[in-house]
Amino acid sequence: MNEVFINYRTGDGDEAAAFLENALSHRFGSEAIFRAAKSIPPGKAFDTELLTAVRAASVLLAIIGPGWATDERLRDPGDWVRREILEARAARIPVIPVLKGRTSGRLRADDLPAELAYLAGIQSLRLDMRDNGADVQRIGDVLATLVPRLRTGNRQMTDNNHFNAGYGSNVGGQFGRFEGNIGQLGGTISNVTHADSNDLLALLDDLLTALDKAHAEGNLDPVAYGAARAEVETAEVELGGNKDGRGRVLTAMQKVLDLVNGVAALVAKADAIIAAVTGRR
Repeated sequence: MNEVFINYRTGDGDEAAAFLENALSHRFGSEAIFRAAKSIPPGKAFDTELLTAVRAASVLLAIIGPGWATDERLRDPGDWVRREILEARAARIPVIPVLKGRTSGRLRADDLPAELAYLAGIQSLRLDMRDNGADVQRIGDVLATLVPRLRTGNRQMTDNNHFNAGYGSNVGGQFGRFEGNIGQLGGTISNVTHADSNDLLALLDDLLTALDKAHAEGNLDPVAYGAARAEVETAEVELGGNKDGRGRVLTAMQKVLDLVNGVAALVAKADAIIAAVTGRR
């Protein structure tokens, strides 16, 4: 049963949502954390699944990016970010704003639709994607205190700084270029210089944007779109500046290629990412 529902907007918090879901799943178990892109199976009605998951949750984490409050979609009664939060409030489920990065300021009532103005008075948490270890620990600690059932599966995240090497940071050093065996993709890839991890994240973000565009234009069916997007989001989370993460990127790109076969622009972007990881020219 999901205890924690992660609410986010694509393009202004989805990468933070994917990272946080991965981190909290490591601590509390994946079944306790709901994130739409991961948790809704293909073929299920997303509206029913979303509302059911919100009502079943013990807490909702709302990822707040820099442009969240001023996004015009938040004023649309049909907007799912808005609907999920209002559904949680109606069900008396606590809503905790999670401010993404150090530039996202606290919410101001004047910037919000009247129905959501109450969020400005709620104590928020912060998730800095560039230096996330302490933030993730703090979020997990708050959830463990707020939701007693989470304590039974609670695994502290201090061991080996498991999530301290997330987006943009690396335990013991900064991202850089390295050489060596990164696993197999039809054979062992070794002795090549790989793209910088920040460059790979930029390429993966670009692929996500292209997937959104292809889906919006009707060039990619919803099932393939959802599966491909989930692969890319997971690859971003697991990249983390280490060679195991790079191997996961390769695996994800192979799956994406299978899913988007026939959409030339997407195939080209996935191929470019594979080339960046392997050093292939």
